[in-house]
Amino acid sequence: MIKVYAAADAIDAQLVCDCLRDRGIDAEVRGAYLSGASGELPPGELLSVWIADERDRDLARRIIDEREARRRQPAAARPCPACGEHCDGHFDLCWACGAELPPA
Repeated sequence: MIKVYAAADAIDAQLVCDCLRDRGIDAEVRGAYLSGASGELPPGELLSVWIADERDRDLARRIIDEREARRRQPAAARPCPACGEHCDGHFDLCWACGAELPPA
């Protein structure tokens, strides 16, 4: 297993893990049960996302970098390409059908 992401919190870790899995990468969240160690371990060491295959490292890094870039940009609302539902710009997935939204 290869660590590819240090998460800020459990939701962040799971969202990154889900993004990787949606693209066919075998990924898992580690450290979800270490909340009792808060204060003893550095924050970036508590929750992290790991992938199983070294060959997926570059793709995983690109997916994570794209996700981070989208989070930093002001997000414009847009329709879902799958169901047409209006989605606020800060979403990566359609809240109605779960389809991946195009970059804002």
